[in-house]
Amino acid sequence: TDWKEQIGPDEPAQFAEFSVQIQEVIKKLARGGDVHRGFHAKPHGAMSARFEVLPGLPEHARFGLFKESKSYPCWVRISNGVGTIQGDARPDVRGLAVKVVGVAGKKLLEGEENAVTQDFLATNSTVSLARNATQFMAFAQANTNQLTLPFTMARVLGARESARIVAFLATSLVRPIRSTARESYWSCAPIKMGPHAVRFVWKPVDA
Repeated sequence: TDWKEQIGPDEPAQFAEFSVQIQEVIKKLARGGDVHRGFHAKPHGAMSARFEVLPGLPEHARFGLFKESKSYPCWVRISNGVGTIQGDARPDVRGLAVKVVGVAGKKLLEGEENAVTQDFLATNSTVSLARNATQFMAFAQANTNQLTLPFTMARVLGARESARIVAFLATSLVRPIRSTARESYWSCAPIKMGPHAVRFVWKPVDA
């Protein structure tokens, strides 16, 4: 419980600029053709499911929708990671998005304070390639041209961090994905759960 979120003084303005940059990335990736999502453009499957909060959870886990044992309807989407439609054999992360329906309580997202849903987003990579939002946006912009990606990132992040990200991509994305249903999916960033900062992982029941 000693953690504390660090919010920069210019974060609102920075995130507003990031939203503009993401729109520019989407336009570049479209290359005059169909416009897709900026990330996780290609879905592998979408399905309805049940989100079961089990009984007997320890006290330190009983916050939010985990406060009591309950069954919620939810929607599940499995996808690739990049913002283009490409062959499944090409190296890429895979994403798992779960939208739980019927979650009471005020939400933090501006404009959706009264929403009755809660989202859980995860990828099949145990950690994020970026240390922060600035690094992630530098990668997203550079990734519109993979041939020049290392050089574009190096101009923004410096040679050392650019080399680290390229090495991460080379070692993390070479593994072929035989089945998205047999993958495990981790939250890349921690979420607030009562007084705790936690990460979560989705694991298949039968590996």
